[in-house]
Amino acid sequence: MSLLSACGGGSMLSQSDSEKHKLIPDVVVEDPMAARPSENAPVMKIDSTNILSADGGNYVLPVGIVLDYGADSSSRYDAIEEIAKVSAGAIRLIVTPETPVQNLEAALNRASTDGLMVNLTLHDPALYCKDNGDELLRLTKENWFGKFLPVIAQDRYQAMLMISIARGWGPVGVFNPASAGYRSYMDYTKTMIRDFRKRGFKLPLVIEAPGCGEDYNVFDGNRVRELLASDTEKNLIIGLAAKGANYLSSSNILNAANVIRNQRVPVLFTEVGGSDVVEDGVKVETLLDTVFGNTALVVNPEWQGPNEKVAYLFPFAQTQNLKNTQLSFDINFAETYVNAEYLAIDGVNPMGFQIYLRDVNDNYANIKWHSIKDGDVNKSGWQNISYTIGANMPNTGWVSDGFDMTQVVAVGIELAAQDKPASVAGPIKLDNFRLIEGSGPAIVYASDFSAGNDGWVNSQWQGKVAEISTVSGDTAEKALSLIPQDDVFEITRPGLNLDLTQPVTIKARIYIPASITNFGLGIFAANAANWAGGGWAGTWNLTPGQWSDYSYTTDANASDFAAFAASGGNGLGFQFSQFAEDQQSGDAILIEDIQIISAAGSGATETEAGTQYRTNFSESTDGWVNTGWPDSPLADLVVATGEMSISTRTNGSGRITINKGDVGNIANLNLDGDIKITVTAFFPESLRNKEFNFQVFLQDANWSNHTAPINLEGDEMVYGEWHTYSVDVELPEGFDVGGKPRYLGIDMLSTSFETSEKIIVSSLVVEGPVPVEAEDVVLGAVDFNREQLVFVDFVDGAITPEQALKVSSEVISNPIGWFASTWYAARSEEAGYDLVLDMADSSTLTERGEVVVSAPGGLAEMRSLLMPDDTEVLDVQ
Repeated sequence: MSLLSACGGGSMLSQSDSEKHKLIPDVVVEDPMAARPSENAPVMKIDSTNILSADGGNYVLPVGIVLDYGADSSSRYDAIEEIAKVSAGAIRLIVTPETPVQNLEAALNRASTDGLMVNLTLHDPALYCKDNGDELLRLTKENWFGKFLPVIAQDRYQAMLMISIARGWGPVGVFNPASAGYRSYMDYTKTMIRDFRKRGFKLPLVIEAPGCGEDYNVFDGNRVRELLASDTEKNLIIGLAAKGANYLSSSNILNAANVIRNQRVPVLFTEVGGSDVVEDGVKVETLLDTVFGNTALVVNPEWQGPNEKVAYLFPFAQTQNLKNTQLSFDINFAETYVNAEYLAIDGVNPMGFQIYLRDVNDNYANIKWHSIKDGDVNKSGWQNISYTIGANMPNTGWVSDGFDMTQVVAVGIELAAQDKPASVAGPIKLDNFRLIEGSGPAIVYASDFSAGNDGWVNSQWQGKVAEISTVSGDTAEKALSLIPQDDVFEITRPGLNLDLTQPVTIKARIYIPASITNFGLGIFAANAANWAGGGWAGTWNLTPGQWSDYSYTTDANASDFAAFAASGGNGLGFQFSQFAEDQQSGDAILIEDIQIISAAGSGATETEAGTQYRTNFSESTDGWVNTGWPDSPLADLVVATGEMSISTRTNGSGRITINKGDVGNIANLNLDGDIKITVTAFFPESLRNKEFNFQVFLQDANWSNHTAPINLEGDEMVYGEWHTYSVDVELPEGFDVGGKPRYLGIDMLSTSFETSEKIIVSSLVVEGPVPVEAEDVVLGAVDFNREQLVFVDFVDGAITPEQALKVSSEVISNPIGWFASTWYAARSEEAGYDLVLDMADSSTLTERGEVVVSAPGGLAEMRSLLMPDDTEVLDVQ
């Protein structure tokens, strides 16, 4: 695939130079209103999320610079040639109703000479950041279909041209995918699309977002498809202006782009702003890196039998210090590995892998063993795995004598077949090895119990419990009260998510009543595979009859907690024991001001309003499965065109219940705050008179509260057409918001469901507090997007290095086109966007201009990526 096309050199026209460079072209003698492109004039066409060149021979990617040509087209004409000199492959040409028609034609001729694709757009104060539909119709008629028509309809421009109908037109301040405030925007936009097609234009129309070009939510809920349905040419591109805080982070940028790309239409960032002008604005470097596209390494070893091992090694560009860092990577196993029959054999040793490192002296250290049956690996698709590294290497791995974690030169992965037969084979994809600067120790949990028990409950170990409540505290307002009911009990806090591969410190003030003269206290962690304990205390360090400060750090018994962490455990609790019979049901043990401090750091703790979860039905059910409740017969879940249809398998059944089966893996799902749930669905007309009830439900981490924030009946629903339903969630009292919910699901009731009745869901969105994405300081990376050395470090067993070195690259996501604002601002308040000091001299790049041109993913690198599909970016050895 060519990542960039027509980015310099060679003309797209056949005229002589004297004709191309004239500011006053020949007089157009035809009736302007009759001008229209020829039926067979070649144009660029969209192909899913890509753009095909006019000859259909390759994909093109518009990457370039914004030129506010209409501000003074006579003085800005020479800037077009200068823009081409800095490796731009495209130009966003902004014109106004005042732009002379001959100057527009001259600009298009100049752009063609310089091999630039052109995104042509109209700016007018009556359109930009406004939603007056009458003005849109008037200015479109007077300019696109009037003044400029004799130029833009010429066949010679059709192959290089994309037209944005109106820059930044549409309502401002909506930014809500469920809002009805976009209706007028949608209606007027569809009218404009039809009018352009009626006048013979087949070229791509760039539909710019409302909200000054930034509000991508308008395109959610299948609205891109709605616009595409109105287009006889099916040739639309969506344009977003990436300027403000809604595009601040990589996740923000990708979320916006994927709203469009999930509907199989290309997206362009038509104007890339920056924090130089907008407070908390997009960072240019972040956007360039994010939209560069992604290529993964694919390894497909020719396995010869069981008990083999293959190790691939990837050098860092510089020597790395691992102290206080985070190392992460992405891995994707072929289904043949994940669902292999041998895994069902009792006692089998499944295939697995571990990440390892080499220092400057070739000493070796690994971090953690992962079995293909582990929960964080044994699933389809890409999995992200991350390790936090503190002052020492994590105790879940093995470190050779002499390994220097401050002088690391390469990262690798060992694939160990163990009992896997040679017939179980297939591609394994690797990507995004990143070493980032860590955050250091942080408080990851704290409670003063002012709001109640804060989710602390009996673990029910051996059926023995304490009576739990809150009472007045000593130095704190409240304390947790524990009255023993048996000789031993344990309390735990469901939902704690801790990294126990690094030291964790638990602090609390504890009061032991004078009546309890003998007792034991410890910190424990337990799951089905392991139990770990430490921090033992008794009368020797907690004196009965008074308050005492308690503190325990897990690396005092690190090996036990490491084993627990290796098995997937991450929670902690308190164990009290050795109570005599006369000490039971008596005086209370009190705990106040619990703190848990992690040496691994807390990650991002500050939050902002955002999208916690959005369904993606582009290729699968996105983890949605039948709940399997006894009174809910199984349903068929079928995904097509980005939607999931749900239909019962049993005629006459009265209930269908499905849920997000991997809800615990939704990284940002956090119900502690203002939550909104939005669902876009189609309910067949046949359900209107069947007492149909549609619910979106949640169940808390303690299994103690079930609630349905969306609960629709009768006329509350729209039948026979798509509709979006949204609700601000009000959780019932006692709902545990401290942990991940056990269920996020959809429950439907009816007097009788038929197999032919299909309820269709296109999207379900949960909005609420999400972590503010900290700006990662990347210390080292291996991402395979650029040239990368790949070594077979060692093999074990019958397999040879040559059989192991079966590697290739695979494009995971194509790059996204963009235009940087702005060559030279027309307004003083936007001067911070200037890319040059002199608009007629490309050698006068500003600091921002140097970034746009020369930073990774900038114009110079994008131009260098003119390469055929089979160009190798890997150097394998």
